[in-house]
Amino acid sequence: MTASQRTNGLEQALDPDGEVVVFIPAGSVDIVGTDDSVVRATARGERSLTEILDVAASERRISLQPRDGGLQVGPLRIGFGGTADVRMEVPRTARVEVRTASADISSNGLRGAQQYSTGSGELRLRVDGGDVAIDAVSGDVDVRSSAPLGLAVRSVSGDVDVEAPTVDELRVSTTSGDVAVDAELGQAGAHRIETISGDVTLTTGTELAVDATTVSGDIEADGRRSGGLGKRTVALGTGTTRLTFSSMSGDLRVRRREAPRSPETERAGAAAPLASEDARPDAVADPAEKARLWVLQALERGDIDVTEALRRIDAIEPSGSSDDASGRPMPPLRYAPRELAAPFDRAGIA
Repeated sequence: MTASQRTNGLEQALDPDGEVVVFIPAGSVDIVGTDDSVVRATARGERSLTEILDVAASERRISLQPRDGGLQVGPLRIGFGGTADVRMEVPRTARVEVRTASADISSNGLRGAQQYSTGSGELRLRVDGGDVAIDAVSGDVDVRSSAPLGLAVRSVSGDVDVEAPTVDELRVSTTSGDVAVDAELGQAGAHRIETISGDVTLTTGTELAVDATTVSGDIEADGRRSGGLGKRTVALGTGTTRLTFSSMSGDLRVRRREAPRSPETERAGAAAPLASEDARPDAVADPAEKARLWVLQALERGDIDVTEALRRIDAIEPSGSSDDASGRPMPPLRYAPRELAAPFDRAGIA
């Protein structure tokens, strides 16, 4: 079947493992997976799809992007054109990539490899498994899967909410966004959750060993609670599946999956600041506490990372000595923040 461009839409045959790529600056993208080997796309509103977007179509790849070009900023392509509200039907096993600046994204019934990037748009995904990679800035991410999936999410301030029977491999990183995951975790997967101040609620029946590194965050599992600075391992049952958790001030709460989910307790409130700007180190009497406060404030400013903060605090003796012979902690080091998570190599997504 060759491409058919109707008055307000597109109809094009696509191989079951073909690729669909959508770049839209603003508006909305709604994608539905079907058992047909055909892509159908329409635009809502007075303007036709081809008036708004540049359409390139073949049986291997279909792309939609703004006709007037745009600006590529990191993972996002920002167009200079108007808003587009696009609805698409695609083969459910197709590889799908959607990038937007502020457009909301929704999908239903896909199970091929998927990648989504957005600045401020909301993401609502109802998938049937597969590998899903998400980059978001301030938009919330809501993922529900009817089958096991692999998931990699990077977010700045948006919340992340995930529900699935099993997540084979889980990688989530946020700055201030909260994370809620309700799923079993695959025993062979490399599971990792990292936050700066975001809280994490994990509801699972998996026998976990949680390797945690925090500065001021708490770990709560099976009714047991531990908190404060340092590295520690918390085991649930046999601990056959490992989860790595690191945070500056975020909390981790692990709950047994058979317990009913409570919307009131699914996410914890915002964490308190790590070190108040009003708490001046020179106002603290104890030299050791003064040195620790210097380190915590350097961490809060982003001058050092969590690992460096732990190293410096470990070096502070009760008498107040530190790595610096003068008795004051070492001056803050500038560093380049590392990426906390990356899309799956096995997903075939760059």
